[in-house]
Amino acid sequence: MHYQLKLSICLVYLVILIPSNTLFAQTTSEQHLDFETRSYFSSQNYLPFWLWANQKGIIQEQGKYHQTSILKFEGSASNISHKLKLNYGVSLVSDLSAPSTSQINEAFLSVGYKKVFLKIGEQATQTELGGLSATNGDFYYSNNSRPYPSIQFGTNGFLPLFKNVSFSAIYEEALIRDQFEYIKNPNLHHKNLFVRWDNHKSLKVTLGMDDYAWWGGTSPNPAYGKLPYGFSDYLRVIMCRSGGPNAPETERDNAAGNHLGQYKLTIEKEIANQSFLFYLCHPIEDRSGIKWQNYPDNLYGLSWTKKQEQSLISSALLEFYFTRNQNVHPTNSIIPPAGQWPVDYFNHYVYISGYTYKGNVIGVPLFYPVIHDANGKVVGIANTRFYAFHGGFSGNIIPNDHYKVMLTYSVNSGIWNSYPNKLKRLSALFEYNYSLNKKIGINCGLAHDYSNQRKDDKNDYTHPGNTSKQVLGGYFGICWRLIP
Repeated sequence: MHYQLKLSICLVYLVILIPSNTLFAQTTSEQHLDFETRSYFSSQNYLPFWLWANQKGIIQEQGKYHQTSILKFEGSASNISHKLKLNYGVSLVSDLSAPSTSQINEAFLSVGYKKVFLKIGEQATQTELGGLSATNGDFYYSNNSRPYPSIQFGTNGFLPLFKNVSFSAIYEEALIRDQFEYIKNPNLHHKNLFVRWDNHKSLKVTLGMDDYAWWGGTSPNPAYGKLPYGFSDYLRVIMCRSGGPNAPETERDNAAGNHLGQYKLTIEKEIANQSFLFYLCHPIEDRSGIKWQNYPDNLYGLSWTKKQEQSLISSALLEFYFTRNQNVHPTNSIIPPAGQWPVDYFNHYVYISGYTYKGNVIGVPLFYPVIHDANGKVVGIANTRFYAFHGGFSGNIIPNDHYKVMLTYSVNSGIWNSYPNKLKRLSALFEYNYSLNKKIGINCGLAHDYSNQRKDDKNDYTHPGNTSKQVLGGYFGICWRLIP
């Protein structure tokens, strides 16, 4: 049995046994069980972008029709005297139109003690910014792919450091066991550190850095074979030191493993009954990114939220993405000038599958599409150079309802010299949810994509043979809260 399935099943058993644990007897606890089913349809043999992207890897892009069901159980238990808190959950996903894609999408157990936590399993990150962001407000971790299994240790939110200053930190290790991965059994190391200044009134400024690193595993390319995997190699990875004598040549010249990171700045300001948030994510793939030599490549975002229970427009968001520089000047070059080497975000010459998991990009979903070889392995991302405008707003029309609108326009250059005349895409989404009562709700959505590319350009890898195409799709669903 696959190790990931074994881990998920073990966590499911723990989740079932937790309520009877004597340590958490006579404590505050909460549990709920939800079931949701949705029917998806499309005018083409694939769904529009925003019907499948950022859906935790639950919805498959390919296919004219999907009947997807999700059974999700989550709970928490806390003991004030022991200063302990447990969070746990599991979600099961099935697709009647593609039974082979059925999965345990999430299975996790988190233990919090005082101001720190330890979590094991696979859990999607919490949805931020009202679900309006194209990437959940983060360059390197969205909800575009299935959550990968990991062990994570960190702080419970921000902890006081000294007057008006606090910090948060996370340290995470993941074993990637993915049938689509070109490298067999690689590891993924992740850590971050953020510092926040808060005047305790209406202004918060947060600055920090994320670091992700792929390392270890076995390459089918005989030039690399089994990649460095010892404890000393691990230390080189976490300290961002150059690779050892058995590492590939470029890792010996740079850093061990395939590192990806970001600087992240957020500024939050509250004015009357409104909240404003500005955020900037700067991508880092080598020393040039650390030194900002790949400027202006960034994600810029601005969010507005109205703190009112019922409002026709209660939140709005604007984002701008630019990834065309890649440490090459000028940014409008079709072919990199002599002596300049682009970083080609999310792609890598050893870890060929790039920054993907289970066939989807882990970070910004606009890095699309991924490329598969004849054996179904992911062998890169076809489009990493683009600029894009994204916006959205949401609110309530009548009591007990909620709607969301998103619109994305991108101009894509593929990778270097793959889309000489650019591929333009426009993707739109409208979603509507209505609660019939505390137990039952209905939801529906409508999405549309339009893309255009001149005939003398190379086709994109997802839908070859088309130079101008449109797709219309939608879904209808019902959800039940079975417990409590």
